[in-house]
Amino acid sequence: MVSAAPYIWGSEALAADKGITLTELLAALEAPQTNLLKILDTMSEAELAKELKSGTLAEQLEFMAWHEGYHIGQLGLLRRLVGREGAV
Repeated sequence: MVSAAPYIWGSEALAADKGITLTELLAALEAPQTNLLKILDTMSEAELAKELKSGTLAEQLEFMAWHEGYHIGQLGLLRRLVGREGAV
């Protein structure tokens, strides 16, 4: 399992040889995504309607999906800033 500690906001910069590889990072991101999709497939309407501190579970999941898309848009802008074509 990959530790997030070195990547937490405010942590000291890592030497290049102390970071994880892109392959390791992608694998670490893939596992929770796969588990989340399995759980969502089995959730009932009542579970999604459960009230949390700031809205229902469904509303929180919707926000998280929007938030992820927001960061994907930021990556698209960064691609253009470094001279690459847009991804679309």
